[in-house]
Amino acid sequence: MLSNLEKMKKFGFSIQTVLFLAFFLNTTLTAETLSKNIITVETDMHTSLITSISADKNSKYFLTSSYDKTLRLWDTKDGRLLKVFRVPPPEDTKLYKTKISPDGNHIAALTSEGVYIFDSDNGEIIKRIDLSVGYRIENYYYWFDIYYSEDSQNLAIYSLYDQTTKVYSAKNYEFIKKFNGKLFFSPSGDILNFDGRKVIIYDSHLRVKRKIKFPSYPDHVSFSKDGNMIAFGYSSALNEKTHYIKIEIYSTELKKVGTISDKVNQELLHKLFWSSDGKTIYAVYGIVTFKNYSFNKILKIDTSNKKIISTININNFGEVTDLVYLKDNKFAAVTNIPSILIFDKDKTILLKLNQRN
Repeated sequence: MLSNLEKMKKFGFSIQTVLFLAFFLNTTLTAETLSKNIITVETDMHTSLITSISADKNSKYFLTSSYDKTLRLWDTKDGRLLKVFRVPPPEDTKLYKTKISPDGNHIAALTSEGVYIFDSDNGEIIKRIDLSVGYRIENYYYWFDIYYSEDSQNLAIYSLYDQTTKVYSAKNYEFIKKFNGKLFFSPSGDILNFDGRKVIIYDSHLRVKRKIKFPSYPDHVSFSKDGNMIAFGYSSALNEKTHYIKIEIYSTELKKVGTISDKVNQELLHKLFWSSDGKTIYAVYGIVTFKNYSFNKILKIDTSNKKIISTININNFGEVTDLVYLKDNKFAAVTNIPSILIFDKDKTILLKLNQRN
């Protein structure tokens, strides 16, 4: 009589198939077994909406986050994917925002489970910071903001829920201090704390230097690269009849030196960037939806004449979900396709990354 093995071979089963079936039929399909044997296929591009992008101080790297629960570190020069970071369980964890520290050493990821800190070199999780007690962040990724100080020494986490900012040391990510309102870090080391219309200026050691009253609470604040000038950005409310964005330029002594405004069609100001040489301010604005932003235009402002030079229309790039300034008047943007673009001030595309590359 033929053995079972010989019978299977007689009917055309290869020895590899026989061995596979023997293994499969004698293996209990537990969750643990599946997790050990399922192969993860890695692609070079995100497989879902890219939610944010950031860059280090020297624009050597840029970092992206996505609803596919990965963070990806890229080489700015040639667009090479350098490393993939994964958010740990549970499975329904959502990844909203990410920031790379200016020195490029650490990565902070805002998720529905808190803020995870990664070592950008070895990919290990250094710390998990809880943001709340008794609830998870769901959908409203704009309720929180995360950002590093210019010297990479501190991480700030701003909460719109209670309008406070918590500062953590980037050495060990231990909590340092809680502030009312939002903080803005200067390249010179000073810190602006807006608490309503009251401005408190701290030094790099969080000691109060002075307190002043300010005309109004800005939507956005951006320091020039040398720290000598500050741009404050404002948007009209969506329910106002006339819509505008306004940029006010101040010295570091908070003396106004110029105002620029422009009418818009219900768009809101999202971001402000100073050029590397301080001659230009880029004001990014676009449409706000219930769950997301969509950037469509960039105002180019001459800081000497306090005038709008031109408007860069980026509508034809697709739905731009986030954008960051790179050195030498370049930008890196992410779209909902998903794709990544690097383009210059003349809207010339220098690099494009997507699934088809």
